[in-house]
Amino acid sequence: SIMLSNYIINSRSIFLFGELNSSITKLATGLIMYFQIFDNNKNIELFINGKENDTTSYFHNLFLLHDLINLLKEKKFLTTCIGKAIDEYLLILSSGYNGKRSAHYCTILGLSKNLQIVNSSQSTVIENKKNGLNKNITLMSKLLILHSNYKFCNALQAFNRNMIVTPQEAVHYGIIDSLV
Repeated sequence: SIMLSNYIINSRSIFLFGELNSSITKLATGLIMYFQIFDNNKNIELFINGKENDTTSYFHNLFLLHDLINLLKEKKFLTTCIGKAIDEYLLILSSGYNGKRSAHYCTILGLSKNLQIVNSSQSTVIENKKNGLNKNITLMSKLLILHSNYKFCNALQAFNRNMIVTPQEAVHYGIIDSLV
């Protein structure tokens, strides 16, 4: 266990798996800052395998990681999808350094129009949550467009349903740069 953690720190690798919650965000942020302080001339590798979250509480974690990656982008974040990159993980994948964003041939990449609202007896509470969720989805989509190319922008405008793309289509849309 200690040897594995030493290897991960020495290789400057971060693995994002499962649900993007505050614990994972804190750990990833801490590692990124540690790598920034010690030997900041080397690349940082983010390995991604995650699906969309079932709740709306993850958006602040997503935007925190996205902003941190973009703040330190000159440090050449290498992002690689090794399983799934759905919703927030797709945005983090596309946020990597241009030319260094990749996915394996058998990965699943996409967006889901996830409008699940927590049950509540008050219709105004449900409506407020739905409006907040729509604002966050819109912001996430705009950021994803920023990191991809115009072809993806056109495809995203027709985004009224789940949108799953193959890794080859993700290269075509400019979400990633290569397949590994």
